[in-house]
Amino acid sequence: MIRGRLAVLLLIGLLSLLGVACGDPQQEQNLAADQTGKGQTTTVVPRLFDPPNPDGKVCRYPIVLVHGFNGFVTDAWGNHYFRGVKAALQADGHTVYEVELPALASSVVRSAALARFLRPLVRADDARVHLIAHSQGGIDARWLRVSYHSIAAKIASVTTVGTPHLGSNFAARAYDWLNTLPKWMWPAEFADDPEGALAGLFALSAQSIKGLQRLESAAKTNQTLAAVPFFSWAGRSKFKDEAKAPCAGINHNPDVVDPLAERLDGWMSWLLTKADRPHDGLIELAHAKYGKFIGCLPADHDDLNQSANDALTGFNSERFYRYIAAQLADLE
Repeated sequence: MIRGRLAVLLLIGLLSLLGVACGDPQQEQNLAADQTGKGQTTTVVPRLFDPPNPDGKVCRYPIVLVHGFNGFVTDAWGNHYFRGVKAALQADGHTVYEVELPALASSVVRSAALARFLRPLVRADDARVHLIAHSQGGIDARWLRVSYHSIAAKIASVTTVGTPHLGSNFAARAYDWLNTLPKWMWPAEFADDPEGALAGLFALSAQSIKGLQRLESAAKTNQTLAAVPFFSWAGRSKFKDEAKAPCAGINHNPDVVDPLAERLDGWMSWLLTKADRPHDGLIELAHAKYGKFIGCLPADHDDLNQSANDALTGFNSERFYRYIAAQLADLE
């Protein structure tokens, strides 16, 4: 996750001006085809979701919040990556942890850190955990499942929110773009750790996801790993062609990345998806589907974990995560 929407827009503009090549469209089609039949059942629910208040159910198992690319638990200014979510879930009676993963790193490295964090939580025979992951955090959870089987067997569920399960065109463009520039021209947050920034961006590319899918295919005969349920949600920013959208027909205002992005929405759609397809400002909606796809949220990539009663849509991320937790209690 790139901090600051203005920085994202500036990066998009530079990518466009420099004419950085995208990933291979055919490769992304192949990825979508490969997704079928690997122990994951995709259910498309054509609706936007306005979560009700939870009904008071409390999870027996702890919930672990997993941040995305360039993420954090709390930054230097006291801002939480999952804004207000931990406190809201704790107020409902849930046990909640926030894991601090390397902000800029590959998902191989981040999943190893996630495994180290989870190990003491699942040491007891009957111990299990729920993972709720935003953006790259969902890719980390998939790497953990194929790399750390004993820990993966203790995962009660994984819920991903705005995760680029089929790769991110934006990340692939940013990776190529950074490789064309001298380090002094890089965004400051990446220049401090250039290897980590490139590794993190590559982890979100279609090429990297293809390698992950091969490992998942090899592990699909492991019944314990196949039994880990995955649920996914997608954000939906403003886009032009409502009629062709996977979540069309909903009487709801889509979210907008910001006023500039709203005016340039068609251009952003092409840049992010190589077509005028729906997205959350960074991730194509169709690429966020994995396991059981629950539905679309009226929120852009940042607002999926940062919004408190959005002025345009009314979306509240705290209430959304409270709803997820209450639903997870039904799985136990």
